[in-house]
Amino acid sequence: MTMATISSDLADRLATQLATMASALQRGDGLSVAQVYADDALLTDLRGSRVQGRAALDAHWTSLPHCTLWQLDILEVGGDPSLPYQWLRSSMILEQNGRAIHDIGTCFVIWKRQADGDYRIYVDIYQPHHQ
Repeated sequence: MTMATISSDLADRLATQLATMASALQRGDGLSVAQVYADDALLTDLRGSRVQGRAALDAHWTSLPHCTLWQLDILEVGGDPSLPYQWLRSSMILEQNGRAIHDIGTCFVIWKRQADGDYRIYVDIYQPHHQ
């Protein structure tokens, strides 16, 4: 079996979108983060959390407490040009009631090429690391 791989140009393009997401959330612009997701995307932890669809994604990303840091490190990238994936380490610091909340975990993100040729996150599976 031969696995297709994505080009370095596409990998760089997706990495740029991740950096844009992190920057937007740190500016307090959760809606811009949500817009990186496809309208029918799924964000889940495979347990009790399931956020799916445009309205739910917008509500999720705009309801988070203030984010002072969000670092997304790419651990692996692959797939094919129509459905590339990334395995990420996510390190986030949120501020709530004067307290810093450290949210660290891994994400498996599948991107999907949209009709306009752009890529949006189609599936985002987040696994928090318990500290």
